[in-house]
Amino acid sequence: MLIVQGNADSRACIRLSGADVVFGGEVTTPVDDSSGSIGTNANLKGFACEYMTAGRVVIMGDPGPYAFAGMTGGIVYQMLTPEMGLDLDALYRRRAHGAAVLFKSIDSTDIPEIQELLGHYITALEQTDQSETAERIRRLCADDILLSRFIKVVPTAVRK
Repeated sequence: MLIVQGNADSRACIRLSGADVVFGGEVTTPVDDSSGSIGTNANLKGFACEYMTAGRVVIMGDPGPYAFAGMTGGIVYQMLTPEMGLDLDALYRRRAHGAAVLFKSIDSTDIPEIQELLGHYITALEQTDQSETAERIRRLCADDILLSRFIKVVPTAVRK
């Protein structure tokens, strides 16, 4: 289990082949794609989950440009923050051209997966005396909030 509390540079989780990862950096200022530099203020600076073959990833912030390029396996749980401009349309603008992935609503089978991954993050926050942040993340784990805030990114064809 890898937990990144803040942001990450480009190519985070490139060639990920089975690990569990939580990127805790969140959108703190409104997303503005008008400048054309999507990666400048993104939490992940570009090419997130490129060539991912297996594993589970939670991205709580902006995945940056060229996300999910060459993804053939695994699952990414992406948190949307529509009040800050990170909605489904913004996520489509971040998807790499030619990325063979689908953005799907999460369902009841995804909820325990996300809760497990965020549970590890909450534990790490509590162990480092960050109880306020842990409580805020714990509130996100309610079923109805997960269903309204998260989508899953999955490849269109899983390589065997």
